[in-house]
Amino acid sequence: MKPDAIPALRTSRAPRQSPRDALVTGFAAAADRAVMRTVALVVQRRILPRDVDLEMLRDSVRAMLDSDLASAPAEFFAVPAGNKTPPTARSVVRRRLDDGRVFARQITVAYREHPLLRDFGDDSNVDIHLQHWLHEQEQTRGTVVILHGFAMGWPAIDGFAQSAAAWYERGLDVVLLTLPEHGPRRPEGALFSGQNFTVPHAMRLAAAVRQAVFEILSVVKWLRERSQRPVGLMGMSLCGYLTSLAAGLSDDLDFAVPVVPPACMGDLAWRVYRDTGHYRAGADPVLNEANMRAAFYLHSPLAHPLRLPPERTLIVAGAGDRIVPPEHPTALWRHWQRPDILWLRGSHMAAVGNRRLVQGVTRHLERLAIL
Repeated sequence: MKPDAIPALRTSRAPRQSPRDALVTGFAAAADRAVMRTVALVVQRRILPRDVDLEMLRDSVRAMLDSDLASAPAEFFAVPAGNKTPPTARSVVRRRLDDGRVFARQITVAYREHPLLRDFGDDSNVDIHLQHWLHEQEQTRGTVVILHGFAMGWPAIDGFAQSAAAWYERGLDVVLLTLPEHGPRRPEGALFSGQNFTVPHAMRLAAAVRQAVFEILSVVKWLRERSQRPVGLMGMSLCGYLTSLAAGLSDDLDFAVPVVPPACMGDLAWRVYRDTGHYRAGADPVLNEANMRAAFYLHSPLAHPLRLPPERTLIVAGAGDRIVPPEHPTALWRHWQRPDILWLRGSHMAAVGNRRLVQGVTRHLERLAIL
């Protein structure tokens, strides 16, 4: 794989804001910078504290660079022919709504790990956890599959953060999907929910992303088999990344709304690594910016052409985001042939319970005749 697989993202800025919005955004951006310094400290002291941990990271980057996986990125995510076992579902009613019910569901699907990633997974059945807010059938306008942010994965929190009640009130069924290794699926010994999605280990992250995308598209297929109504994705932060990636792998989506989405995990990994003492100790021949971008190329949305008409997508970005800076949503916007993009005042957390986001996505879905 060439080290320049994904060129450095062009420096970008959010559009000019009103003085009031700019003030809010400035304070929020400062908070994001503090968060990133904390993340770098956690990586240095808890995730990569020893020389052996750093060498494992180097080995993973070398292994990905030496593999031929990136020569055909879409094939990496393809479901093997022998992996077509029908899913089974178990459901429990959690509560009743005025015009529907909320179900807790576990959908069991057969998953086959990629041969080059056997050290990080195996062939097994996986239980997909989701909460399903379901209208009476004649009342629903479609389904939005909400994908939570990093370190989340508990439906009560995820639903609040991403305005599940607002989408349900507008006539959409809502699926709150819990990603692998998040929430109640967090592996024993993990420091926090979703830890393996943050460790800059190229092979392990590729395995985690592959399984997550498989589960997301399996849920979409399961919903399709039960209704002819529209189905789309809306994901925040890490799941903005997965939403964007899914839109580059499947044309079986009626809409896709990535919220504060990274476009290149290698760029984010590099931004964190360069703030650690490991980087300040001296240049590393393996752990450099170009190699990190190339090692994470396989699952970048920028490596996959958009499979949906651009008008069916809406990108949501934070004007003061310093965790996923404007370069990322702007690069995705260019890659997707410049669809609509909604800039929110504030930072990476600007989307949480945001009224402007709900209004903007509502207008988008109205233009698509889904609402």
